[in-house]
Amino acid sequence: MGLIAPKVKSNIPPIEPKTYQAVCYGIVDLGTHYSEKYKKESSQVAILWELPRCRVTTEHDSYSRFVTGIYTFSYAPKSNLRKILDSWRGKVMTKEEENTFDLFTMLGKSCLLQVVNKEGSDGKIYSNIGNITSLMDGMDELKAERPFIEYAMADNGWDVPATVPDWLIEKIKKSKEFINYQPTVTEPEEDIPF
Repeated sequence: MGLIAPKVKSNIPPIEPKTYQAVCYGIVDLGTHYSEKYKKESSQVAILWELPRCRVTTEHDSYSRFVTGIYTFSYAPKSNLRKILDSWRGKVMTKEEENTFDLFTMLGKSCLLQVVNKEGSDGKIYSNIGNITSLMDGMDELKAERPFIEYAMADNGWDVPATVPDWLIEKIKKSKEFINYQPTVTEPEEDIPF
């Protein structure tokens, strides 16, 4: 029959809604997903921000909280990702950058991030991102405490870093790329007598 541990319910409250200084510590390629709402497929990316001054303290440890935004992976001028990048970087992306900008260059970059709490369809309260802006003049960049997470399907295949949150791994597994993945099977070589 086996021995399986019961699911542990988290008793960590939602992040208090306000503006925090945050640092990007993770960028994860989520692959292509179909949207029922928009009736089309689009590539998606997750960006993870650490809030070093917003902490959970336990009897044995203290660690920073984090929030995640999921965006259509597009630099089109009206896309949500483009809007947050322009606001976060404090400058408008050029036409040339639309074709060459490497999102991984944002790892380790700080910002001011507004957290808002919203009730999910399951009745739970979730912390979401309201707005992102560049740091105010004179503010120092923060250093991430968490190890950087950098994952692109084209570069890493299915070698997803162990530090990617489980719920994002489940989202990757629902991507068109993962569902349609067919491993290459090579014929075993016959033993050649010498």
